Amino acid sequence: MSIAENKLVGVLVEWLKNHELNIGDRLPSERQLSTKLKTSRTSLRNALKMLQAKGVLEAKPGSGYYLNQWNYLESFDKLSTEKCKKQQISNQLEAFFYFEPLVASIAASRISEKQLKKFENIVVLLSKAVLNKDMDKIKVYHVEFHSVMINSVDNSYIVRMLEGSNKNHDIISDIITELTFDELNDFFASHVNLLQAIKLKDSDKSKELCSEMLCQNAGFLNKYKQIPVPEVIRLFKSGINYEM
Repeated sequence: MSIAENKLVGVLVEWLKNHELNIGDRLPSERQLSTKLKTSRTSLRNALKMLQAKGVLEAKPGSGYYLNQWNYLESFDKLSTEKCKKQQISNQLEAFFYFEPLVASIAASRISEKQLKKFENIVVLLSKAVLNKDMDKIKVYHVEFHSVMINSVDNSYIVRMLEGSNKNHDIISDIITELTFDELNDFFASHVNLLQAIKLKDSDKSKELCSEMLCQNAGFLNKYKQIPVPEVIRLFKSGINYEM
């Protein structure tokens, strides 16, 4: 179900709640209800069928839809809020997938020796934290890694544009404790590989490896938090060209 269709289901649920129907009550006709909800009959029909599938409504041929039970309606707000939150995180991933690889590319050409040493030191500290399975420090150094990279472009406008990036990486940090040993090693390796590309001042490789790192993050979030993988990331992982 699309976001628009899910939103319409929410509108329909609110209408049902506000009109305090009793079990067994008949809903208005599709024509009347589509007018009340200001939507097309086709879209409304899909929303009605969704609630029918959940057992909320009962369809009687030639008669219409009837309220069958309230349980799903009472829990819908919580379900809807959780789904919206997950979609919001997915949208954040999509935004950073477009911008952060470009930042990595710029960082490769602009990073100073002082920043590079700090970058290398963070990766060493991250390595020790992974080896010791110190999850708190892994989270800290993961966020610092991306913060140094963003600041190394030496452009205050770019930094401000991506100032929410740390929040995105905080989300990744929250699932680190759930990663398997192999996943944790892959997680660390992606940081090392990106550092090496930036150190070699290879802008194209830095961009590519940053994209791969974000794909990896999206995969972890999908596996452990059921966050939808953005379409642009799915295309990249499939090797299909996409616009940047």
